[in-house]
Amino acid sequence: MKKLLPFLMLGMMLSSCAQTGSSGSVAVERDVSSVLYYIEKAPRIASDNPPLLILLHGLRSDENDLFALADHLPGEFRIVSARAPIELETGSYAWFHFDMVDGVRIVHEDEAEQSRIKLIQFIDQMSVKYKTAADKIYLMGFSQGAMMSYCMALTAPSKVNGILALSGGVLPSLKDKVKPNDELKKLQVFIAHGTDDDVLPLSRSVEAKSLVESLGIVPSYHEYMGMEHSINREELLDINAWLKADIGK
Repeated sequence: MKKLLPFLMLGMMLSSCAQTGSSGSVAVERDVSSVLYYIEKAPRIASDNPPLLILLHGLRSDENDLFALADHLPGEFRIVSARAPIELETGSYAWFHFDMVDGVRIVHEDEAEQSRIKLIQFIDQMSVKYKTAADKIYLMGFSQGAMMSYCMALTAPSKVNGILALSGGVLPSLKDKVKPNDELKKLQVFIAHGTDDDVLPLSRSVEAKSLVESLGIVPSYHEYMGMEHSINREELLDINAWLKADIGK
């Protein structure tokens, strides 16, 4: 599968779509000793204790992928974009491998679990570094990054306030690992998917919606007509509105 660039469609619809540094956005490399390599952008709107948005890219991508959206996300947020731990080739990373067996994706669950643990450790590191409490931390993942957002948040909901799962789904094993509890009911969840996605079909987000609802969570669910495996302008506007509304509660 070729490298996924979820902002390509957005780039066609937003003529000013930022690449790193294009609008004063500077990718700052931080703490190479961190459990995950990452780049970050300080809030554009100053405050004493800004919320933190952690971006998780998809398969065969890297930390620069979703970071291209940084200047189009709410300025109140410090934005951190993490690199998945498995290197496939130069500039190409994954949170886990999978095999295709009779047209079915079989996930390497051991790798997904290792990445989940590293992600929890990474969130703890970022929380300490930026002095950000869990109720101000959000994950936004695309495709495989969305799967990891579900894995981390549904198994350790006390670590974050909410997740945005874009064009993804839940891993099959997750359904047996999570049960309703009071912490899960507090988790804020935004789910979005394109109707014409031929990489991960819309049904994956429909299944995810059913799972989170069974856990007592009421997600903000969005389908985008004609959208493929990408992010379009309408979705970005919905993402911004949801994030702004949630930090304003």
